[in-house]
Amino acid sequence: MAALSQSLCEATIATSASGDRYIELRPRGSNKAGGLEIVAKHLRVPQEQILALGDNDNDAEMLEWAGIGVAISGATEKARQASRFVAKHGLVQGAFQLLTLVKNAKRLYRGEATRAKHI
Repeated sequence: MAALSQSLCEATIATSASGDRYIELRPRGSNKAGGLEIVAKHLRVPQEQILALGDNDNDAEMLEWAGIGVAISGATEKARQASRFVAKHGLVQGAFQLLTLVKNAKRLYRGEATRAKHI
């Protein structure tokens, strides 16, 4: 009976780590990438225009799926490997760095800036 129970769990439940203290249990096949994909389709935003920021193993699928996946400094190896870029800073400063880059890129795209600013 224990073997059957174990097999059913393995067939229906997926796990991922969130930091070094938490294990997340979720239905197999569900992850942040799937949720992000649903929202992107609903809003008609192409995958290549989706930007995701993450730091843990539970973010890896989302970071890989997003057109621009960014891991913060200090992210897990799995999150870093799934990302196209790694921010120079931790969570708060990394998010700020990313938003500043997006803001500057938007101005450059619109021709509002004559030169890029350093962040």
